[in-house]
Amino acid sequence: MLKGLGNLIEKRPWLVITFVLIITIGFAILIPSIEMKTDYKEFMPEDETIEAYFRVMETFGQTQIVMFLYVENEQADNTITPQALREQYYIEKELSKLPEVEEALSIITVLEQVCFIEFGKTFENSSDEEIITALNDLFGEEEITTIKIFPEDDTNEEINYKRYPRIFKGKAIDEIDIKNCEIGYNNEVMTFTFEVYDLSKFESDLKSPIPLMNTVEWYLDFENMLKPDERLDIDYRISAHLEPKHTLWEIGKGPLKNLISILQNFRNRELINSFKKEAYLWVKMADQPAYFPLTLNSAEINFNTNENLIELTVSREELGQYGIATRFGFYELPAKLTNFVAGTRYYKNPFGSLPWLRVSANTTFLLKRLEKINSRPVIGKIAGRLLEKYGNITWEDFDLIFQNFDENIPIPDQIALKELDESWINTDIAPDSGNSNEILFIKTSLLDEVRINALSFLSKDFTETGRPHASIIILNLNIGWDYQDQVAMTKLLLDEIKNLDAKYNQISVEATGDSVISVEMNEVTTESNTIIMPLIFVVILAVLFISFRKISYTILPLIALLVSIIWLFGTMVLLGISFTVMSVALFPLLMGLGVDYSVHLSHNYRIEILKGRTPAQAIKISIREIGTAMFLAMLTTVIAFLSFLSASLAPLRDLGLLLALGIIYTFITAITLQAAIRYILDRNKTKFERTKKQTFKLNEIMEKIAEKILSHQKKILAILLIVTLVAAFGATQIETGFNWESFVPEGKPSIVVYHKLEDNFPFVGQDQEFILLEGNIATVDALEGIRKTHENIEDDTFVGRNADGSSKTESIYLIVKQAVKNNISLIEEFNINENTKIPRTDAEVKRLYDFLWDSTEYGLLTQFLISRSENGKYDSAMIRVYINIVSATSEDIDLQEDLKLMDKELHDNLEDYGDVDVIITGPLLITHKITSQLTDSQIISTFFAFVLATIALIIAYRRLTLGFIVIIPVLISIVWILGTMYFIGYSLNILTITVTSLTIGVGIDYAIHATERFKLVADKTGDITAALTETIGKTGGALLIAALTTTLGFGMLVFVPIPPEAQFGVIMVMTIAYAFILSVLFLPLILARWAKWSKKRKGYIISSKPIDEDYYNNINLKKKK
Repeated sequence: MLKGLGNLIEKRPWLVITFVLIITIGFAILIPSIEMKTDYKEFMPEDETIEAYFRVMETFGQTQIVMFLYVENEQADNTITPQALREQYYIEKELSKLPEVEEALSIITVLEQVCFIEFGKTFENSSDEEIITALNDLFGEEEITTIKIFPEDDTNEEINYKRYPRIFKGKAIDEIDIKNCEIGYNNEVMTFTFEVYDLSKFESDLKSPIPLMNTVEWYLDFENMLKPDERLDIDYRISAHLEPKHTLWEIGKGPLKNLISILQNFRNRELINSFKKEAYLWVKMADQPAYFPLTLNSAEINFNTNENLIELTVSREELGQYGIATRFGFYELPAKLTNFVAGTRYYKNPFGSLPWLRVSANTTFLLKRLEKINSRPVIGKIAGRLLEKYGNITWEDFDLIFQNFDENIPIPDQIALKELDESWINTDIAPDSGNSNEILFIKTSLLDEVRINALSFLSKDFTETGRPHASIIILNLNIGWDYQDQVAMTKLLLDEIKNLDAKYNQISVEATGDSVISVEMNEVTTESNTIIMPLIFVVILAVLFISFRKISYTILPLIALLVSIIWLFGTMVLLGISFTVMSVALFPLLMGLGVDYSVHLSHNYRIEILKGRTPAQAIKISIREIGTAMFLAMLTTVIAFLSFLSASLAPLRDLGLLLALGIIYTFITAITLQAAIRYILDRNKTKFERTKKQTFKLNEIMEKIAEKILSHQKKILAILLIVTLVAAFGATQIETGFNWESFVPEGKPSIVVYHKLEDNFPFVGQDQEFILLEGNIATVDALEGIRKTHENIEDDTFVGRNADGSSKTESIYLIVKQAVKNNISLIEEFNINENTKIPRTDAEVKRLYDFLWDSTEYGLLTQFLISRSENGKYDSAMIRVYINIVSATSEDIDLQEDLKLMDKELHDNLEDYGDVDVIITGPLLITHKITSQLTDSQIISTFFAFVLATIALIIAYRRLTLGFIVIIPVLISIVWILGTMYFIGYSLNILTITVTSLTIGVGIDYAIHATERFKLVADKTGDITAALTETIGKTGGALLIAALTTTLGFGMLVFVPIPPEAQFGVIMVMTIAYAFILSVLFLPLILARWAKWSKKRKGYIISSKPIDEDYYNNINLKKKK
C-alpha cells in the first residue's frame, strides 16, 4: 500500500493534494458549528446511582440551579448590623425581580420569620431597634427556663382584708399576702408558683382564708409580647382559684333537678364547707371591655404548706390554645411573657356585698334570655342600666364577647356572676405600684430550627465573636438545563450583581456556584486556546528550523499538522462532541506526537537526496521505508488511546477517540499532503546542496555514554531496580480524586469565592444524600422499612445532627409520626399502631397519605418526600439524610476512606421495604462512585493498551519474547511516573488518570526505535556488544532529539491556566523523559541478555543470514577512529 502511494505521488501529486484539500474544505465548513461548552453533567459516568440522582431531582422538585452570593462587610462593622442587613435586603429584593431568580434565601429570610413572630411586621417595616431585638432573641444566651417575677420580695402587709361592715378594723391574712412569684417551664408544662407568707391553715382543711367570703384566687397578670396576629393581642391573668365545690342552683336547669342536686350534696356532706381547687385563665381580647375566665382542664394546683407555696402546673398544649406558645401543625410559636402583676382577691356579690351565692346559669339558657330581654324596649333599657352599674358592661359588650368567644375560645357550659371581673376585690397586689418588667422567653423548637437555619447563613466567626464578617445569599435560579441558556442567563445575573455591589457601600457581594464556574470554565478554555496554540506553533517552528535550516522544511510539517487539526475539529462536529476543557490537551498531544511523523519523513527524504537520489526516488523510498516504521508507531499509539473507550466517563472516552483519530490524521497528512507538496517543490530541481553539515558532537557523546554503560551494567541495573522499588511504593499510595471545579484556576473569582464559602461556612457543608424508593410505597411494609431505616441511621458516623442530638433526616414516616403526636385522634381514624405510629393495613396507609397530601399543615412537606401519579397512586418516596463530612473538594488524604465508610453505612441501613426498588444516591456518593470508577477505568484501559500493544509488537516482530521485552521499559515508566506523582503531591484526576495509557502509547515509540536499531546491527554483525553500542550511540542521539521535540510541545501545557492540564503537561514531560532514559539505559541491556539467550538457544540472534562484513567493518572502523 505504501509503495503504491509513493508511485501515485510521483505520477499525480496534484491529485493527492486536491483530494486532501477537498476533504479539508468539507471539514472546515463544519468547524463554525462546533459547540464550546464544559458541562459538569458530562463528567458523570453512565451509572444507576447518577440516574437515580436525577430522578430524585426531577420527581421531588429539586431541579433548580443554585448560585451563592458571598456577602462581606465593607464599611459596616459586621454583616448583621441593621444598615448592612437593609442593604442586603435591597439587593435580594432587586434580584428577586429578575425572571431568572426563583427565590432568595439568606439571614433576611430567617429575620422575616422572627420579625413576624415577634412584631407582626415584615423585615422591611421593622425598625432598627426591632431588628436588633430579633437578632438578640434568635442568637441570645443560653435558654432560661425559670425566673423570679420580683427582684425583691414584696413586704408583708399589715392589713390584707377590710372587714364588712366598716366599723371593724382591717385584718392581716398571710395566706393571701403575696411574697413573690416564679414561672418555669419544660417541654410539657408551665408552672406558676405563688409564694405567700403563711399557708399553715391549709394543712388540715381546704377552705377560704377570708371570713364570710367563699371564693378566693391567687393570680398573676401578664402579657405575651410576641403578637404576630392581632387576634393574639390578649391580656392574661392566670389564677389558682378556691371556691365551693358545688353550686346550689343552676338557672335553666329546672327546680326539680336543682333540688335533687342539693339533697345529693347534703347526703355526701358536700353542701357546705366543701371547697375545690381550679385553675382559671382570665383572658381579655384587645377589643373586649373585660376579662373572661376559662377553666384550665389540664391544670393541677398544689398547696405546699411546708414552703408556703401555691404551685399551679398546666399543660403547655392547653395554654397554646389561648395564644401562649401557640402550636401550628409541626411548629410551636415562641412566647415572651412580661409586665407581671401578682395579687390575691375575692369575689363579692354586687348585690349587698355578699359572698358568691353559688348560683349559676346555663349558658344556652342565659343567651336566649338575654337576647329576649334585649329585644324588649323597656325591659332591655332597665336591664342594660343594671348591667352597666353592677357589672360595668353593656349589651354591646356582651355581643362582642360572645362573638369573639365563638370565633376563638370555647364558651363554658355555665356562667355565674363570679365570672364578672368587676365583682372581684383585690386584697394584695405585688408590686405595690407599676409592674415587673422581667421577661420569660419561651424558646420553642421552632426557634431552635430557625436559629440553626440562620447560622448556616453566617460565617463561622459569629459563634466566637457574635460579629460575622460575612454571610451568604442562596439564589435558586430558573435558568433551565440548556447549557447555552444557562451561560447566557448567568452572565446577565453576574452583570446585575456587579451593578448592585457598586451601588451599596456597607457590604460587598461576590458570586459563585455551578453555573458561575461553568461560565469561567468556558472563558478559561478560550483563554487556554489563545495561549497554547501560538506557543506550540512557535516552539515547533523553532525546532524544525534548527533541525533543517530551510523555510520549506519548516513550513510543510506545520501545514500538515494544521490540516490534520481541521479534520479533527470537523470530525468532532460530525460525532457531536463538544469542545471542553479536556479538549485543550488535544493540541500539545497531536502536535508533540504528530510532528515526529513529519520530521522523520523530511529527515529521511533529505538523506536520500544527499545520497544522490532524484526527488521521485527519494520520496518513494521515504514513504516505503520510514512509512512502515511510522505506521507501526502510529498503530501502537492509536491502540493506547483507544483503550480510553473502556472508561466510564464520557469526556475520557471522547478524549481517547479524538486523540486516536488525530494521530491517524497526522500520519495520513504527513505521507500524503506533505510528501506531495515536497515532491512538487523539488521535482524540477537538477541540483541539490550536498554539503555536509558540520559534525554534531551528540553521537560522540552518546557513544561515550554507551561505553560507560557497558562497563557498569550491574550497577546501572541495581540503581534502576532501587528506583523502581521506591517508585512502586509511591505508586501504591497515590490518591484518586474528582473535582471538576479544579479545571478553573485558583485565582478566578468563582473559585476564590468558593473557597471563602468552604472556609467560613461550615454549616453549608452538610450535603444531602437520598434513599430512593420506587414502586407502591403506600404499604405497611414500605413505611415499616422507612421507620427501621431511621433507627439504623442514628449511629452513623457522618450523619448530620439536630439541636437535640438526633439524626438530621426527613421522610414521610417522620411526618406521620409528628402528625400523630399533634393530633392523637388520627390513631383511631386511620387504625394506627400506637407504638410504631404506622397504620395496620395498606388501605389505611393510602388513606393517611391522602390526608397528609391534601393537608394545609403537612401537604407541602409531604409532596417533597413522596410522589403521587395522575391516577392517585403513590409510586416513589425519598429518605433525605443530611451528611456532615469533609468537603469533597478537600485534598485530605482520608476523604476517600470517609466516603467509602459513609457509603457502607448508608447501605447497611437499608431494610426490607416490601415490593419496592431501593437505591441510594446523592452528591457525595456520586463523587465516591466517580473516583472509584476512575481507578477501575485506569486499570482496564491500561490493561487493554498493554495487551493490544504487546500483541501488535509480537505480530510485527514475529517473536513472542521480543514483543514482551519491548514493552518492559514502558511498564517501568508507568511505575516511575505514578511514584513521581505521589512524591510531588499530584493525584489521579479525570485528566491525569490517562497517564498510564498515554505512557504506553507515547513511550513505546522510543522502545520500538531502540529495538529496531539493536535488531538491525545484531542481525548484520552477530556482535551483541556492537549492537548495544550502536543502539545507545546512534539511536540514542536520535531519540534524544525526538524526546526534546515532544517534551517542548508538552511543556507548553505548563502555561495553560487550567491547573489539571498544567499538571498533565508536567507529567507528560516526565513520562517522555522516563521513556527515553529506560529505552537508552535499560532496554539495550535487557536486549543484550535476550540476544545471548537467543544465540545460545538457536545459534543466531535474529536470523541465520550471514554477517554483513562491510557493515561490520564500517562499525569497527568508526570505533577505531
